[in-house]
Amino acid sequence: MKILIGVDGSTGASAAAAFAGRFLDDETDPVLLYYSPPSLASVDLGGADEITRQRVQSSLVETVFDRAKEQLPPSARQNVVTLVGIEKAGVGLIEAAAEHQADLIVVGAHSSQKFEWLKLGGVSRYVAQSSHVPVLIVRPDQRSDPTRPMRVLITCDRRSPASCPKPFLERLAWPQGTHGEVMSVFESYLGEIPEWLRENLARESGASSAANYDMFAREKHEAQDQLNAWCRSLPAAFHCQPAELVEGHAADKICEKLKSGGYDLAVVGAHHHNSLARLLLGSTSDAVLNHAPCSVLVIRDPR
Repeated sequence: MKILIGVDGSTGASAAAAFAGRFLDDETDPVLLYYSPPSLASVDLGGADEITRQRVQSSLVETVFDRAKEQLPPSARQNVVTLVGIEKAGVGLIEAAAEHQADLIVVGAHSSQKFEWLKLGGVSRYVAQSSHVPVLIVRPDQRSDPTRPMRVLITCDRRSPASCPKPFLERLAWPQGTHGEVMSVFESYLGEIPEWLRENLARESGASSAANYDMFAREKHEAQDQLNAWCRSLPAAFHCQPAELVEGHAADKICEKLKSGGYDLAVVGAHHHNSLARLLLGSTSDAVLNHAPCSVLVIRDPR
């Protein structure tokens, strides 16, 4: 798998490189490091001539790349290719991914507070919205300990688990000892109300309501069967425990699960949007990106 990592010398970029390094097959996976350096044209360098400015810029670029390489496993550093862009970083990353046929883009969030990168209007948000390949967004405080098993939660659409594409999940070199879980959310028949109250409402509204509830129960059972079947086809790391199908509002339930479970990574699916609707990834994906306390891997449905 070819991984493209956006770097800029920041703490977030270092965390992104370190986290991405856990998914590398050290001997075979090529790594692309992309950096779009700032222009030094307006920086006061004490009257330095153009040659000096170019030397300073080259030194800056080399330093940024060296810092990123240090975060990778030693055996993976021999497979690194460095790319220097002249476009804005977000645009450059998307173009580099297409030109070099990257399978995954990795970027760091610049804030550890509920993914405030969304407010920056910058690289992470642009890449997450615009990329046609999966995007891994890493929290800056998540310098993952490579000796600790990674906890991963895959969240998928209960109507179509395949919207979180299985081929990509199979190709990832999941770290040894990964503990993977799968969950999906089934919208409640009568909303977020207690079971005893549902039963009362069903009795009071007659046979029609009871029949509707029975249909809902059958649909939920079928959804659980479909989810279980899909999970059996996932990599072995995700066979640790049965898939979980819960009732409620998807975004709320997923974020609640992530906040309580000590996860390192959440995997969410996202659908393609037209130019107008692309303002958001979709309500569930967008909510997870805003509120997840861990890194997030966004995989677009190719259909």
